[in-house]
Amino acid sequence: MKTVLWVLLLCYLSSFILMVTSICTSSWYTTHPLAPRDQTSFGSVGLIEHCDKKKAVCMERVGILKFEVKAWPYRPLKNRDFDVSLLLLIIALVCTVSGLALTLVLCFEACHRKRWLKWLLLFISIKSAVLGISSVLYLDSKVKSEQFRHGWSSYVAWLSVVILIFVNLPALYLLHVKPVTHGNVKLNDYTTSRNDTTENEYILPHSKQFVYLDIHEPE
Repeated sequence: MKTVLWVLLLCYLSSFILMVTSICTSSWYTTHPLAPRDQTSFGSVGLIEHCDKKKAVCMERVGILKFEVKAWPYRPLKNRDFDVSLLLLIIALVCTVSGLALTLVLCFEACHRKRWLKWLLLFISIKSAVLGISSVLYLDSKVKSEQFRHGWSSYVAWLSVVILIFVNLPALYLLHVKPVTHGNVKLNDYTTSRNDTTENEYILPHSKQFVYLDIHEPE
């Protein structure tokens, strides 16, 4: 059981770090070097900023989470599409942190016996995985052009989503494992010791006492 909880903690923490890294970096998409110069400039695009590799400058996106329908940083990309993906990732981050906190709570024996906490953990795990997949697929569906290709930030986001999908397996396993209590341990120990005693009674024969009489002693 401790191994399963450690796996959950490691997965949630890894997914959180990877997701924050993908949000804060600006390499979700890179423009193709052969794209028309009048439409785009060779650089990388993130959820928050855009970096121009020729000018060696990065410009932060204006109006974050305002869902404005305008081109950014150039057509056909729109500001609103980046905001939708960013909002979904933020909610997924909140669910990931909640799952991490619930896993820490389940490390305590008193909380580990509560089944509704395990159901809540599974629900949060499924929700975070669905939100992560939706955010990445939504932005990919909006960025459909030959002049863009995926950058390393999007691959980091996908890796985080894969971990969130995998974490549902140990969360589901917790529901099928019965917690071991001190009462069960004492009962098992008593049964084992009782069986051992019984076996010993059968293995060791009872010694029979004999009374020796002197043959010279008259009756």
